[in-house]
Order: sequence, then C-alpha cells, then structure tokens
Amino acid sequence: MILLSVKRTILFLIIFFILTSMGSCSKRTEERQNLETLLAKAAANESDEKWEMILCASIEVGERLGMDLNALVHLSEVIPEVYRSHYYNGAAHGIPWPFQDLQGCYRAIDQSIPSQYRKGMYFGPIQWMVEELEGDPEKILPMLKDVPERAQFAIVNGIRIGLLLLFQKKPEDAIPYALSYPKRFHDEIFEELGWWVGQNDGDKVEKFQSIVEKIPKANWPALYHGYIRGLRLGTSISVYEEIIARFPSEFQKVCYESLFDRVVVWFGPDKNNIMEAMNTIRRKDMLLNLPKTLKNHSDMPKLPQ
Repeated sequence: MILLSVKRTILFLIIFFILTSMGSCSKRTEERQNLETLLAKAAANESDEKWEMILCASIEVGERLGMDLNALVHLSEVIPEVYRSHYYNGAAHGIPWPFQDLQGCYRAIDQSIPSQYRKGMYFGPIQWMVEELEGDPEKILPMLKDVPERAQFAIVNGIRIGLLLLFQKKPEDAIPYALSYPKRFHDEIFEELGWWVGQNDGDKVEKFQSIVEKIPKANWPALYHGYIRGLRLGTSISVYEEIIARFPSEFQKVCYESLFDRVVVWFGPDKNNIMEAMNTIRRKDMLLNLPKTLKNHSDMPKLPQ
C-alpha cells in the first residue's frame, strides 16, 4: 500500500509538472506573439521617424524579454535588416542587465547576438548600472574594471545615457553628477545633455542658452551638437538653419555637423535622397565640413558647392 501511494504521488507530481509547463509555454508563446505584433506595427510605420518607432518598441521588447537574448534574436526577423541596428540598440536600453556580473553580461551578448550588432549593445549593462546606482561615481567607477577590453569603448555611452535617463525630467540637474566623472567623459555626457534638452524643450532656445552657461566652456561645442541632434521639429532643414543662425558663429560649424547627421537618419539609406536634401541647405559654405559619415561613401553624387 505504501509503495502504491508513493507511485501515485510521483505520478501526480509528473502530471502537475507537465500541465504547469504547458501553461507556462502557452503564456510564453502568447507573449512572443504580442511582441511580434508590437514590432510589426513599428516596422510598418512609413513616417520619417520610422527608425525611432522601431527603437522605442525595441526598448519594450528588451524590458519584457530580459536576458532571453536568443528570443531577442528570433524576434529580430520581424524588423527589416536596414533597421536592425536600431532594434538591438533599443533592446539594450530596456534589458534589466545583471550588472553585478559585467563580464557575464558581455559573454551573453557575444554568445547570442550576431557579430555585426554586438557593439551596439555593449553600452547596455553600464547604462543599467548607472541608473540602478543613481549615478554615484564612487560606486560606479570601481566596477568598470570588470568591463572587458573589447567593450571599453562603450563605457562613456553607458554613463551618459544612464545619467540623463536618471534626470530626464530636468536634464540640467545631471550637471553636478557629470562634473564628478573624469574629464575624459565630459564631452560625451554634455552632448547627451544637449540631446535631452533638444528633445524636451526644442522650441525654447533661450532655455538651452541658459544651460550653456552652467557647464565648462570647453564642453560647449559638444552641448550645441547634442542640442541640434535632439531637436524634433520635422525634416524641413530651413527650420534648423534658423535656430543655428541664432547661435554664436564659433559654434555654428558643429551645429551643421549635427544637422548633417540628422539628414543621414531622415533620408538614408538612399544616398541620392540624402544629397537632394542637402541641396536645400542655404549655408553652402558649411558643406566643406561634411562629416565622415557622408565622405566615406565613394559613390556619393557630387556635393553642391
């Protein structure tokens, strides 16, 4: 009788485990389908900001999948290949990385993510660490020794993005924290600060100019560059040129370089579309400062002079 009772108990546990597993599998399948729908909707968007729609959807995908990077790769098939770098970049923003094991995070990326997209995710664990540790450099800087050499370049990106996410409602509050980091990080952090101000208060140029005075003058060019990069005022180049014209002449060059970057995002990847847009720029003299992103296209049509 005892043996029979034990067998029944074991059988019950096996059945219970199978039924529970089936339920979990069903929930996972439903979750994946929901995420596929989310991504497909973003990929179907045909506005000028399609890339940003995909990036935002991918952040949510990262939040919901967590460290299931194999599932992340599988879902990438929903996204057109030309936008997959935005997909993986967005996912890196959203994943709750176990930053206490930084080396493990990077091993996971290298083992699961296609090689051409890995570098675009390397900032993620550091960004998450900065947010979780509330930007405290005394806690964060010692932990950076665990970042493998291949990912060292991503440290500053993780720091700058993490800091500004902490202070996104009032970006200028990030300034004291930024100044407490080594000077070699300052340009990138203040470029990100400019981007946030452009995003949130793009039509309030006076507010931006008041923030300029609060940071070291050596970092002003980076702040101006980020501000133009962050503006969301449509794709009419003349609107941006009007704003740039209000800035001191010594910072207009860097503003145009940032505008060129925006043009590549708006009208790429077709090079003829990019050049057609650039032909509308009034300040033709600024085309002499064409950034490398366009100079490196050997088949680019001749620049307007």
